[in-house]
Amino acid sequence: MEANLIFPEYIKSECIKKNLSFRKLCEGVIHASSIERFFDGELDLDFDKQIRLLSRLGYDHQDYEKYVYKKTFDKLRVRDKILSLIKDKNKERLFEELVKYKEKYYKESSVDKQFYLAMKLQEDRMKGKDDADLLRTAVEALIQTVPGYSEHHIDLEYLSIEETNLLIETLILNKNDSSKEKLTELRKLFESIDTREVSLNFKAKIMPKIAYHYINIYMEAIDTPMDYINLLTLCNKAIETLRSSKYIYYLYELLTFSEIINEALAINEIEVPNIIENDYDIAVLKGSLDFLAERYHKSKHTDDFCYIYDCFNYYCLGETVRARRKMLGLRLSDLSKDEAVQRAIGRLERNERKTIRDTVRKILLSLNLCTEFYKLRIVTDENNVIEDYISCVRLINGKQYSKAYDMLKKLEIELDLSVLVNRTELMWKKLCILRGLGEISNADYANKLKALLLELIPGIDLECVSNKDYYFSIQELTMIYNIARFGETKDKIIDFIYNYIRTEDSIFRSREELWFLNAIADMYGDCEKYEKSLELSEFVLESAFDMKSASFIQESLYGIFWSDARYKHLIDKKSQTMILRACYELSVFCMDDYSISFYKRKLDEL
Repeated sequence: MEANLIFPEYIKSECIKKNLSFRKLCEGVIHASSIERFFDGELDLDFDKQIRLLSRLGYDHQDYEKYVYKKTFDKLRVRDKILSLIKDKNKERLFEELVKYKEKYYKESSVDKQFYLAMKLQEDRMKGKDDADLLRTAVEALIQTVPGYSEHHIDLEYLSIEETNLLIETLILNKNDSSKEKLTELRKLFESIDTREVSLNFKAKIMPKIAYHYINIYMEAIDTPMDYINLLTLCNKAIETLRSSKYIYYLYELLTFSEIINEALAINEIEVPNIIENDYDIAVLKGSLDFLAERYHKSKHTDDFCYIYDCFNYYCLGETVRARRKMLGLRLSDLSKDEAVQRAIGRLERNERKTIRDTVRKILLSLNLCTEFYKLRIVTDENNVIEDYISCVRLINGKQYSKAYDMLKKLEIELDLSVLVNRTELMWKKLCILRGLGEISNADYANKLKALLLELIPGIDLECVSNKDYYFSIQELTMIYNIARFGETKDKIIDFIYNYIRTEDSIFRSREELWFLNAIADMYGDCEKYEKSLELSEFVLESAFDMKSASFIQESLYGIFWSDARYKHLIDKKSQTMILRACYELSVFCMDDYSISFYKRKLDEL
């Protein structure tokens, strides 16, 4: 059997870097007798278990992307449907879907059981069940992967996002614990997340929820006026996490607490320290959230914890391989001369059985696709190279082009440039840097990008492309979008991207979908297709509210304002002002200097 060492070695290196125990990381997810086989590359974990280990290492679903087998892809689609029904508070259909999920998937793994029970907890809450019943469900869910909970022994540094969320639920629902005990545990959990080496998305999903419950309990037991300073410090730290991540989980609740605490400080004539002063107006930001909730019939509160489980960036492996091979005009024999591998590819495309991961990796590479579980556009097994690549991307996004160019030169030495994906990606990053420095025009940038795309997909004609049997990576879709944006021909390419992403039987699910749709809405507006632009902006806004994404809400909101002003003229002057004011306040909240000046100018013009 071929060894599958890429994922296990990554997990091992992360454990060493973060000084974590292999066994404790795997506890409750991988059976004790199988841990050694996993790290030796003899055990290929399923999607759920890989995701859970990554989450325990401090990563969020949005931090990586993954190819999955058809059975897993279909299961994730069902989970999406369940989450959507909870968000819509559709109790009847939710009950039906949960019954079907339990029948089909409940016995597959501890992670599947935990997902079902976590969703059951939300369903029971919607039905109005008492806290004792809810607590039993929350505890049953938690112990599926955290057996130490029943023995009151939990290592907080090994908890995933999902497990941490369930632990919070048990703490809040447990009526046997005193307020003081709850506050102690919540504070300990908050500090653990704050000091752990976890991603920003991880912190943004957990810290505001802990802060909300902590302050909610503490407000009923204030001992001295100085306690308000401590609460305000905690509240602001949670809000700053949201600002950095551009999400609004529990934002309205935390802003309300900030108002109450500041009012109490003023009454007690206690001066607020400079370190916790805000550069945004709490009342005005709350007013904007009130306006948006009322106008678009959305809750301004965080009513459920579906956002903890939202899973993006997964792709159906078998259908991806089939669509990609047909798109490139390749036969099975073109991918491999080995008949055994050809048969494996055929089985993979027909979704008949799992294929050895190393073989899958070779197949994907032969189709010019990246293979790593992390959200990368390069192929490498070296963690230091992954970190250098991420640094390069951040420098480009931050417009630090000189530093980005230095990092790019380093990557040219570190990466295997015989791999086409690596070669084209670095060339693209170089073009981004050159355009940013003003050394090439937008038209040259688009033409050179088109040439790179032709290397990845020989013979593709963007003017005549159809959606049938096509599969583009996110990298290639972004290239196509930039060719349309900066090139001379837009209409047909924009229509293609729109239809490709919105197709009902899409073989991928990615957060980038929303980014593309939002960008396409802008481009439809530029092409004076205001009806399409308005329709798309409204769709993005709906999704952005569900995701609690401040940046997407702000951008799609302006798209609605802009398209309506040129097409339907249904928004009155007062509402126009309120929409622009909301865009401005959200851009201040997101600390987006460009958007702040843009919306300020638009408000002045209005």
